[in-house]
This record gives sequence, structure tokens and C-alpha cells, in this order.
Amino acid sequence: MLIPYLLVLTLVIVAVRYWLKRQHRARRLSSEMSPEDWATVLRLFPIVAKLPSSLQTRLQGKALLFLDQIDIYGRNGLVVTRDMELTLAAQACLLIVNSTPWYDLSLRPI
Repeated sequence: MLIPYLLVLTLVIVAVRYWLKRQHRARRLSSEMSPEDWATVLRLFPIVAKLPSSLQTRLQGKALLFLDQIDIYGRNGLVVTRDMELTLAAQACLLIVNSTPWYDLSLRPI
């Protein structure tokens, strides 16, 4: 008799976790980078400044979500700095800045 209750409880937990994850992603997509981080992106990747402001805002949200989901590691002794992470995220997300949300994809560390 306990098994149906455990099954229902498990399904509820999975559903709530999925919903919370989607809420976090949606908040991240609509958020903006800190002024210091955005200034770094504009300095190191100046083509971004030529985008319309609406696309710049989208790029910031997608780049933040990208940085949340991806772990970036250096190889052969390379130490990955915050500037490198921001530039990499901006370059990667520029390709999809005007596309539909992609955050359900399974992404791997780079």
C-alpha cells in the first residue's frame, strides 16, 4: 500500500524540481550582467556594441545562462579568467541571440 504513495511523492518532487529549474532559467534569461561584466564584454568583444539594445539585453541573459550551465576549464596550465569566460559566453551566445530559447539542451563543460 505504501508504494503508490511513494510513486506519487516521487512524481511530485520531480515535477517541482523541473518547474523550479525552468523558473531559474527564465529569470536568468531576463536578467542583465553587472555593469563591470558588461563593460568587459564591450571592451573585449566590441562588435556587441553595434547590436540594437534589445539584442544586447537578450545576449546578456543568454550569456549569463550559458555561464551558469557550462564549466570552462583551462588546459596545459591555462588559468581561465573572468574576462575569458565573459568573452567566450558572449561569442557563443551571439550565434543564437535572436533564436528561441535553447536552455533545454544538454550542454557539456568546455
